[in-house]
Amino acid sequence: MRRVLASQSTLVTILFVIIAFTTAFTPAWSREFVSFSYGRGGDRLADITGGQNYQARAGSGLAILGGWWLPISPTRPHSFEGQLGFGYLFQEDAGPDRNSVSWSRIPIEASYHYHNHQEKFRLGWGVTYHVANRLEGKGLNSSITTNIGNALGWMASAEKIWLTEDDGEFAFGIRYTTIRYRLIVFDQSVDANTWSFTFSGFRF
Repeated sequence: MRRVLASQSTLVTILFVIIAFTTAFTPAWSREFVSFSYGRGGDRLADITGGQNYQARAGSGLAILGGWWLPISPTRPHSFEGQLGFGYLFQEDAGPDRNSVSWSRIPIEASYHYHNHQEKFRLGWGVTYHVANRLEGKGLNSSITTNIGNALGWMASAEKIWLTEDDGEFAFGIRYTTIRYRLIVFDQSVDANTWSFTFSGFRF
Protein backbone atom coordinates (compact mmCIF):
# COMPACT_ATOMS: atom_id res chain seq x y z
CA MET A 1 0.00 0.00 0.00
CA ARG A 2 2.83 2.38 0.85
CA ARG A 3 4.49 1.70 -2.50
CA VAL A 4 1.25 2.37 -4.40
CA LEU A 5 0.84 5.73 -2.62
CA ALA A 6 4.47 6.60 -3.41
CA SER A 7 3.88 5.83 -7.10
CA GLN A 8 0.76 8.02 -7.17
CA SER A 9 2.67 10.86 -5.53
CA THR A 10 5.43 10.54 -8.13
CA LEU A 11 2.90 10.70 -10.97
CA VAL A 12 1.24 13.83 -9.59
CA THR A 13 4.64 15.50 -9.15
CA ILE A 14 5.71 14.65 -12.72
CA LEU A 15 2.42 15.94 -14.12
CA PHE A 16 2.76 19.28 -12.33
CA VAL A 17 6.40 19.64 -13.42
CA ILE A 18 5.48 19.01 -17.07
CA ILE A 19 2.58 21.48 -17.01
CA ALA A 20 4.59 24.15 -15.19
CA PHE A 21 7.58 23.82 -17.54
CA THR A 22 5.59 23.89 -20.78
CA THR A 23 3.44 26.80 -19.58
CA ALA A 24 6.47 28.86 -18.53
CA PHE A 25 8.38 28.31 -21.75
CA THR A 26 5.65 28.46 -24.41
CA PRO A 27 6.31 30.89 -27.31
CA ALA A 28 3.45 33.15 -28.39
CA TRP A 29 3.07 31.25 -31.71
CA SER A 30 2.59 27.83 -30.09
CA ARG A 31 0.43 26.27 -27.41
CA GLU A 32 0.83 23.62 -24.74
CA PHE A 33 -0.42 20.06 -24.67
CA VAL A 34 -0.47 17.23 -22.17
CA SER A 35 -1.04 13.60 -23.08
CA PHE A 36 -1.67 10.34 -21.22
CA SER A 37 -1.31 6.92 -22.81
CA TYR A 38 -1.28 3.28 -21.83
CA GLY A 39 0.20 0.52 -23.93
CA ARG A 40 1.11 -3.13 -23.65
CA GLY A 41 3.49 -5.08 -25.82
CA GLY A 42 7.03 -6.20 -26.49
CA ASP A 43 9.17 -9.01 -25.09
CA ARG A 44 8.78 -10.24 -21.52
CA LEU A 45 11.72 -8.82 -19.60
CA ALA A 46 11.82 -11.84 -17.28
CA ASP A 47 12.81 -14.03 -20.26
CA ILE A 48 16.01 -11.97 -20.61
CA THR A 49 16.90 -10.91 -17.08
CA GLY A 50 15.88 -13.94 -15.04
CA GLY A 51 14.87 -13.36 -11.43
CA GLN A 52 11.56 -14.32 -9.88
CA ASN A 53 8.74 -14.51 -12.40
CA TYR A 54 7.24 -11.10 -13.21
CA GLN A 55 4.99 -9.88 -16.01
CA ALA A 56 6.59 -6.58 -17.12
CA ARG A 57 7.04 -6.25 -20.87
CA ALA A 58 9.61 -4.10 -22.66
CA GLY A 59 7.07 -1.84 -24.37
CA SER A 60 4.32 -1.71 -21.78
CA GLY A 61 3.54 1.14 -19.45
CA LEU A 62 1.70 4.31 -18.58
CA ALA A 63 3.07 7.49 -20.15
CA ILE A 64 2.65 11.15 -19.24
CA LEU A 65 3.85 13.50 -21.96
CA GLY A 66 3.80 17.28 -22.27
CA GLY A 67 5.16 19.87 -24.65
CA TRP A 68 4.32 22.24 -27.46
CA TRP A 69 2.03 22.19 -30.48
CA LEU A 70 3.54 24.15 -33.39
CA PRO A 71 1.49 25.36 -36.41
CA ILE A 72 3.36 24.68 -39.67
CA SER A 73 0.68 25.24 -42.32
CA PRO A 74 -2.37 26.74 -40.53
CA THR A 75 -4.75 26.54 -43.50
CA ARG A 76 -8.34 25.28 -43.21
CA PRO A 77 -9.85 22.74 -43.37
CA HIS A 78 -6.53 20.93 -43.87
CA SER A 79 -3.51 21.95 -41.81
CA PHE A 80 -0.15 20.56 -40.78
CA GLU A 81 1.34 20.74 -37.29
CA GLY A 82 4.53 19.89 -35.47
CA GLN A 83 4.68 18.62 -31.92
CA LEU A 84 7.61 18.50 -29.47
CA GLY A 85 7.27 16.73 -26.15
CA PHE A 86 8.94 14.99 -23.23
CA GLY A 87 7.66 12.95 -20.35
CA TYR A 88 7.84 9.83 -18.22
CA LEU A 89 6.97 6.25 -19.19
CA PHE A 90 6.82 3.51 -16.57
CA GLN A 91 5.30 0.27 -15.41
CA GLU A 92 5.45 -1.52 -12.10
CA ASP A 93 4.93 -5.17 -11.25
CA ALA A 94 4.28 -5.45 -7.52
CA GLY A 95 5.08 -9.17 -7.43
CA PRO A 96 4.65 -11.50 -4.42
CA ASP A 97 6.50 -11.02 -1.13
CA ARG A 98 7.74 -7.51 -2.07
CA ASN A 99 9.76 -8.84 -5.01
CA SER A 100 8.63 -5.88 -7.12
CA VAL A 101 9.99 -4.75 -10.47
CA SER A 102 9.78 -1.24 -11.94
CA TRP A 103 10.70 -0.26 -15.49
CA SER A 104 11.00 3.46 -16.29
CA ARG A 105 12.23 5.67 -19.14
CA ILE A 106 12.07 9.30 -20.27
CA PRO A 107 10.79 9.75 -23.84
CA ILE A 108 11.70 12.82 -25.91
CA GLU A 109 9.57 13.09 -29.03
CA ALA A 110 9.11 15.07 -32.24
CA SER A 111 6.20 14.42 -34.57
CA TYR A 112 4.46 15.83 -37.66
CA HIS A 113 0.65 15.79 -38.00
CA TYR A 114 -2.00 16.20 -40.65
CA HIS A 115 -5.08 17.87 -39.07
CA ASN A 116 -8.50 17.69 -40.74
CA HIS A 117 -10.58 20.44 -39.10
CA GLN A 118 -13.76 19.56 -40.95
CA GLU A 119 -13.86 15.89 -39.90
CA LYS A 120 -11.94 16.63 -36.70
CA PHE A 121 -9.13 14.08 -36.74
CA ARG A 122 -5.32 14.03 -36.82
CA LEU A 123 -2.82 11.60 -38.31
CA GLY A 124 0.75 11.77 -37.06
CA TRP A 125 4.15 10.18 -37.42
CA GLY A 126 7.50 10.94 -35.85
CA VAL A 127 10.50 9.92 -33.80
CA THR A 128 10.90 9.06 -30.12
CA TYR A 129 14.17 8.89 -28.18
CA HIS A 130 14.21 7.19 -24.77
CA VAL A 131 16.82 8.17 -22.17
CA ALA A 132 17.43 7.40 -18.48
CA ASN A 133 16.05 3.89 -19.03
CA ARG A 134 16.16 1.91 -15.78
CA LEU A 135 15.01 -1.53 -14.75
CA GLU A 136 14.91 -1.94 -10.98
CA GLY A 137 14.08 -4.98 -8.88
CA LYS A 138 13.46 -5.41 -5.16
CA GLY A 139 13.81 -8.41 -2.89
CA LEU A 140 14.64 -11.58 -4.80
CA ASN A 141 14.58 -9.57 -8.03
CA SER A 142 17.29 -7.11 -6.93
CA SER A 143 19.82 -8.85 -9.22
CA ILE A 144 18.05 -7.57 -12.35
CA THR A 145 18.58 -3.88 -11.48
CA THR A 146 20.39 -2.15 -14.34
CA ASN A 147 20.53 1.01 -16.44
CA ILE A 148 19.69 0.43 -20.09
CA GLY A 149 21.16 2.31 -23.03
CA ASN A 150 19.35 5.12 -24.83
CA ALA A 151 17.08 3.95 -27.64
CA LEU A 152 15.72 5.50 -30.85
CA GLY A 153 12.30 4.55 -32.17
CA TRP A 154 9.48 5.57 -34.49
CA MET A 155 5.79 6.15 -33.95
CA ALA A 156 2.52 6.68 -35.82
CA SER A 157 -0.81 7.86 -34.40
CA ALA A 158 -4.46 8.56 -35.23
CA GLU A 159 -6.69 10.78 -33.08
CA LYS A 160 -10.32 11.88 -33.03
CA ILE A 161 -10.66 15.51 -31.84
CA TRP A 162 -13.37 17.33 -29.89
CA LEU A 163 -13.51 21.09 -29.35
CA THR A 164 -14.20 22.81 -26.03
CA GLU A 165 -16.11 26.05 -25.43
CA ASP A 166 -12.92 28.01 -24.66
CA ASP A 167 -11.28 27.13 -28.01
CA GLY A 168 -9.33 24.23 -26.57
CA GLU A 169 -9.21 20.69 -27.91
CA PHE A 170 -9.02 17.19 -26.52
CA ALA A 171 -8.47 13.96 -28.39
CA PHE A 172 -8.72 10.19 -28.00
CA GLY A 173 -6.57 8.02 -30.19
CA ILE A 174 -4.36 5.04 -30.85
CA ARG A 175 -0.64 4.95 -31.38
CA TYR A 176 1.94 2.42 -32.55
CA THR A 177 5.56 2.68 -31.37
CA THR A 178 8.42 0.60 -32.68
CA ILE A 179 11.65 0.59 -30.64
CA ARG A 180 14.30 -1.81 -29.30
CA TYR A 181 16.29 -1.58 -26.09
CA ARG A 182 19.79 -2.91 -25.62
CA LEU A 183 20.36 -4.55 -22.21
CA ILE A 184 24.13 -4.25 -22.17
CA VAL A 185 24.68 -6.12 -18.90
CA PHE A 186 22.75 -9.14 -20.22
CA ASP A 187 24.15 -8.79 -23.77
CA GLN A 188 20.64 -8.93 -25.20
CA SER A 189 18.23 -6.63 -27.04
CA VAL A 190 14.48 -6.65 -26.54
CA ASP A 191 11.60 -5.80 -28.84
CA ALA A 192 9.42 -3.06 -27.31
CA ASN A 193 6.92 -2.54 -30.16
CA THR A 194 3.63 -1.42 -28.64
CA TRP A 195 0.05 -0.38 -29.38
CA SER A 196 -1.25 2.34 -27.03
CA PHE A 197 -4.48 4.17 -26.27
CA THR A 198 -4.00 7.93 -25.87
CA PHE A 199 -5.84 10.91 -24.40
CA SER A 200 -4.56 14.43 -25.10
CA GLY A 201 -5.56 17.97 -24.19
CA PHE A 202 -4.37 21.15 -25.93
CA ARG A 203 -4.16 24.68 -24.53
CA PHE A 204 -4.68 24.53 -20.77
